[in-house]
Amino acid sequence: MADGELKDMEHFFDMLPSPFNETESEAHKTSVVALEVAVQNLEEAGTYFTKVDCKERVRDIYYLQARLYHSLGKTAERNKCAMLFRQHNQELPSQGVPLITRL
Repeated sequence: MADGELKDMEHFFDMLPSPFNETESEAHKTSVVALEVAVQNLEEAGTYFTKVDCKERVRDIYYLQARLYHSLGKTAERNKCAMLFRQHNQELPSQGVPLITRL
């Protein structure tokens, strides 16, 4: 490659948006990663609860995933989990105990 082409490529990569703005703190980056790991862990837990047919826990996992996706700003994923939570919540009988107080 010619020297000019390398500089053009370097300029191109410098102009690409970074996943995080340089003004964001390391703590924020760490919390975003932690939220994404939590979503993955809940996904795995949901798989196991589905295998043992524990519908209440699957419902709770959809609720928590929707909250985490909301915190991450992932609207489409949040809406999908919220819809699945609502469907499971309508299928299950009401126990008289709100979800929040049990967690």
